Amino acid sequence: MLKLYLNFINNFSTIAPLVLGLLNLKYLRDGWQWVFGFVVFGFIISMLIEHVFAGVNNLFLMHLYVPLKFILFTGAYRHFLKGFVSTRILVWVVVLFIGYNIFNTMFIQSITEYNSYPRALGSFLISIYAILWYLKTLTNMEIRRMRDEPVVWFNTGVLIYFAGSFFVFILSNQVLFQSVELSKQVWLISSTLMVIFYQIIAYSFFLVGKNAKSKAAGSNPAFRM
Repeated sequence: MLKLYLNFINNFSTIAPLVLGLLNLKYLRDGWQWVFGFVVFGFIISMLIEHVFAGVNNLFLMHLYVPLKFILFTGAYRHFLKGFVSTRILVWVVVLFIGYNIFNTMFIQSITEYNSYPRALGSFLISIYAILWYLKTLTNMEIRRMRDEPVVWFNTGVLIYFAGSFFVFILSNQVLFQSVELSKQVWLISSTLMVIFYQIIAYSFFLVGKNAKSKAAGSNPAFRM
């Protein structure tokens, strides 16, 4: 049952955000193109894991996935945190994070091992991005209707998933050595959070398109009384 659920996650959890992202692709600007890039990248990685490298040691894909995912999220938050966090700081964070990933692969967790430490660190840093966005929003008071703002939904999804999965990633190897069943339950929680996160991204893309269309209709003289 667990295997079927995990297969469902790998094959279908990215479908909704991928479709809604494609439908609203022309509206995905100011950071949203990076989020869509993450969805596409996640879809490709899941397909490789399930259909190309299934049945073999495919952990090397995680050594590629973790740093590239971090770059995509940093690219998105470079726009979302504009005027609040310097781009230069974010660039240095990316450089140092990639450097740590390379060091970890070479000296700590080889390419055939699960890179739990970089993934935990990346989750922690992305959670910090989400918290900084809340601080920026509360400081500037720039959003009137929170429920209609796509970044609110996306940022909440980021915090739920990455903060919730932080301890899963950092303790994954230790839990596996203690109990295989416990490890499965822990990863089940993380996988469920991932499904929720992808659906929140899908709804965020829907709101991006909806808001852009409403704005265009409001500025069109044909829609004015």
